Amino acid sequence: MEASLQWDGSGKCDCEHTGMADDRVYGAIFAEHVLVGAWEATLSEDYVRAIDAVVSIDDPDSARTEKELRTYLAA
Repeated sequence: MEASLQWDGSGKCDCEHTGMADDRVYGAIFAEHVLVGAWEATLSEDYVRAIDAVVSIDDPDSARTEKELRTYLAA
């Protein structure tokens, strides 16, 4: 089975079409969390690679990034 992402090419974890024209989805999930979750959920390697291929933007707040990623140091 071929791996695929949301129809818009995003890596948003859980969003559904509401039918409301004014509704918006803003991606604000750290890519590392999504990738770690995908591996922990034993998703297929192809699907994880598809998630990893989605272009993400680095968080300009380095303190927030450090705090978010610190959770993996404790594991």
